[in-house]
Amino acid sequence: MGALASVVCSTNMTEDGVCGSANNTEQAVVPSSNLCLKGVSSVVTGDGVPYSWTCSGINGGNDVSCEATKTGWVNTGLGFYVMKYEARIKGSSNGNQTYSTSFVPESRASGTPWVNITHPQAIDECQSLGAGYHLITTAEWVAIARNLASNPLNWSTGVVGSGVLSRGYSASTTYASDGFTNTGVAPYTGLGYEYNVGANTVGPTGVFDLKRIHIFLNGNAVWDFSGNVSEWNSEICNQGAGVGNWYNTLWVEWDDSNLADYERPMAGPNPLYTSIHNAGRYYGCTANGNGLRRSGDWSSGTYAGIFDIGINRPTSFSSSYYGFRCVK
Repeated sequence: MGALASVVCSTNMTEDGVCGSANNTEQAVVPSSNLCLKGVSSVVTGDGVPYSWTCSGINGGNDVSCEATKTGWVNTGLGFYVMKYEARIKGSSNGNQTYSTSFVPESRASGTPWVNITHPQAIDECQSLGAGYHLITTAEWVAIARNLASNPLNWSTGVVGSGVLSRGYSASTTYASDGFTNTGVAPYTGLGYEYNVGANTVGPTGVFDLKRIHIFLNGNAVWDFSGNVSEWNSEICNQGAGVGNWYNTLWVEWDDSNLADYERPMAGPNPLYTSIHNAGRYYGCTANGNGLRRSGDWSSGTYAGIFDIGINRPTSFSSSYYGFRCVK
């Protein structure tokens, strides 16, 4: 018998590109490593909201799109990006200053929120960040709030609709039974300061009602979406009934029948929640042209919540408990 011939066979397997561990993370600088688990990365593009790149497929496999954000911004999973933290003044730890056009908004944990800013100034500051940036709209706010309210992680029992939502840094003995009342903004934000644990005090553990972080359905986190400082939304109000008009009233719950035609579908909880669930309450349009604000502030108690809304201030109003948040 003749010698057996050996044959070496090889195949070029088709594989889809796979994003690396840098995908869906916050990056202090343009990411350059861990871009692709499989495939070759394209050039990273974008200003950080987001950073984008593609991991190419192998041997005819499909390409995959990947992204990250610069530190302090998160993908909501709703088609836009939001400041993870209430806006700060870039380069300054003190957000409670007389307004200056030289200030630049920044999303970061350190320092205190930028306050003493009017509605038009907040609009201008967000737009100053570049194309596509703007002050959060009512539609964007309520989309975020409904997303958060549909995540079991944001409910005290771990079941949507059961127990309460957290209302953040908002402790009060007047508007809640928290046992203490804040008199100013949270002194610290970030890891180790997730709960309002005493008057003007934050810490790593505490009661669920006063937890400052909410989690999107995609797993990303947002800070102080309820409590700490109230936040301007981009719209102004017109008084009245029917679509496009805002009911003029003092504080009412979201189950008030006068809110069923426009206010609740436009800006409220769906399904319906009230302050019993820490959802917040509604304060109406006291004058045409007033600016919308959300969230409640450091001592709002059960009036604070991710669905809280107040439309009782003119756009020229500013205070130490009014801030803002930008989106793109």
